[in-house]
Amino acid sequence: MLLQLVSFLFVWMVSTSAGSSSSSTSLSFSQRFHFSLTHRKQNRFSFSFLKPGLITTTHPPQQQDNKAPVDDDVLGTIVSTAAATKISSSHNGITQSFVPSILKLRGGDDNDDDEEEESDDDEDASSSSGSSTNNQGMDYAAMVEQVVTVTKTKVIPVVVAASQKTYNILSKATLSTYHALQRAVRAAMEGVDDVEEENEDDEDLEVTMADQALKLATKIIKTVQRMVVAALDFPKTTEDVIDEDDDDDDDDESGEVDTLVVETKKKGKKIKVVEEETTEDAEEMQDEEESEKPSGAETVEAPTKLDDTRPEMESLVNDFGASLAEMYNVLDGRTAKATVTVMGGSFKDALAEAKQQARILLVFIPAERPNGGRRFLFGGKKKEEDGPSKDKIAIENLLSPKVAKAANKQARKKGSDAGSFALWSAKAGSSEANFAIKQLQVDTTNKGDNVPILAAVYPAYVSGKNSEKLPTIVPKLLSQHHCNPPPDAEGMASWMNTIRKRNAQYYVALQRDAKEIAIYKERTEGYSESVKSDTERKKEEAKLKAKQKAKEEALAKRQNEIKERRKELKKALPEDVKNGAASKKISLRFADGRSGQRGFSSDQPLSVLFNWVDAMFEMERETVVLTTMNGKMTFSWDEETIHDLTLEDAGLGKMTAFRVTAKKEEDKESEPVAA
Repeated sequence: MLLQLVSFLFVWMVSTSAGSSSSSTSLSFSQRFHFSLTHRKQNRFSFSFLKPGLITTTHPPQQQDNKAPVDDDVLGTIVSTAAATKISSSHNGITQSFVPSILKLRGGDDNDDDEEEESDDDEDASSSSGSSTNNQGMDYAAMVEQVVTVTKTKVIPVVVAASQKTYNILSKATLSTYHALQRAVRAAMEGVDDVEEENEDDEDLEVTMADQALKLATKIIKTVQRMVVAALDFPKTTEDVIDEDDDDDDDDESGEVDTLVVETKKKGKKIKVVEEETTEDAEEMQDEEESEKPSGAETVEAPTKLDDTRPEMESLVNDFGASLAEMYNVLDGRTAKATVTVMGGSFKDALAEAKQQARILLVFIPAERPNGGRRFLFGGKKKEEDGPSKDKIAIENLLSPKVAKAANKQARKKGSDAGSFALWSAKAGSSEANFAIKQLQVDTTNKGDNVPILAAVYPAYVSGKNSEKLPTIVPKLLSQHHCNPPPDAEGMASWMNTIRKRNAQYYVALQRDAKEIAIYKERTEGYSESVKSDTERKKEEAKLKAKQKAKEEALAKRQNEIKERRKELKKALPEDVKNGAASKKISLRFADGRSGQRGFSSDQPLSVLFNWVDAMFEMERETVVLTTMNGKMTFSWDEETIHDLTLEDAGLGKMTAFRVTAKKEEDKESEPVAA
């Protein structure tokens, strides 16, 4: 419809000025434009210029047998035909003979152009006297064709492209504005929790109106800053989100923080309130997930009364927390599932223990003694007519399962699985309590009232002047709660979680120092064990050496004694009796092949045979065993009987042969003499 409307307008303009047109204008000098229509999937049309040619006024040549297939360009030809038909009905100068020529305006290939040029030459030769009315009509058709071509190829694509670009820009701008407002509102709502936490930490400061205005302006600026950053934070791809998560983890490891220092006046002194913001979005999300547990999740209930006989309370009776609960008559709500030991004793030892455990030390000192006395020397007693004291409230909440869970919560997602806080307390007015207050320089009063001390302390290393000495541990105050009034269990746990998040860099340092301490301790213990084992080994070797030496000395002494005894035994041997009625002929055979023979008087004791073997054959008589050849009689050394038994009484014959053997070690005990 748009093409027909443009064609009609142009035809009307041309018809008004047709009288002034020259009749000698030849269509053979006009340029012809070809266009093609391509139907897209988006139901749009794209236009492209084809090769220009000459427009002829002759009839088209006869169609060939091989016809080209009809494509989408037929639509352009139909439009051109419709325009030409309208012109013919309005102006009688255009005849039906030129309609085929108008249909050929769509163009063709190179062969068709050659045929058309030949037809143009023939037509010029045969129709030189053609009427000016027909030429004028062909001028109208060519001009209409040019208008249609220009409209399709230039006007419509420009209008469509501009409309599409405008639509895309408007849609993107609308979506971006919507998402920016959504992120800004979300950022403003998320900032409410941070503002409430800052209010809790700053309630203990007495500030002027100017300071309040400064704080309000700072909070407004932070809120606006978050909104602007969130609004300008354009949507990102999944890869960008993963990269940002990795960057957040790196920031947690490095421990870099941004600080904002605000100076206020309190009793003529300048106090610097440092707000530390760490990039721990992952941990904050984890805290939110834990706080949004379903209603069916398991919860830890505090016991109704303190029962020291319970198995889970056996490990808690000896810590200082149980003593505090007993002194102030409050409930100890810790259980086996949610428990933390409250250390007592020396403040320095507590710092060293917290350093070894890679935890921040949570210090609690009551404001008054259990009987109502003040923490210091002067001051009266406080009555509890208005309710429980601040110490009781603080102690009961300190010994709650929620605080124990916050203290044992893993300090960092990466690294070791160490907890967050170690707890230490002392009696009000004790020397350790006064020493800790002096070291930390904490406030003991708030608005004129004595308040318990609840502070988070970082055990820091300080190197000594001498590099050979080990570094000392000094306390560094991170935060002190105002305790006016003392926080409840949930508030105390929230305060501890805030400290844990804001001091991520300290936990990195603590875990690094804990590893170094463990390595140093292992190295020291290994060296001590090595020295101890070496000492024990040397002692054992000395004992063995002394024992061997004593044995050798005893053996040498015995050998000397045996030599001296053999000399005496050899001198004491009786003479060899050759013949005689009362003589006994004794023969000996040894296992090594030796042999011996000697005559003895029948009234000689049996011991003379053993003395003979010992003196002449160097076998100790205590080990000698004499056995007859038939094996019926066996004799061995026996101090009690061997001297009283004679050869005749022993039943020896005129000639007796003995086999000589040595007694075994286990058989060295005396045996009775065989009859």
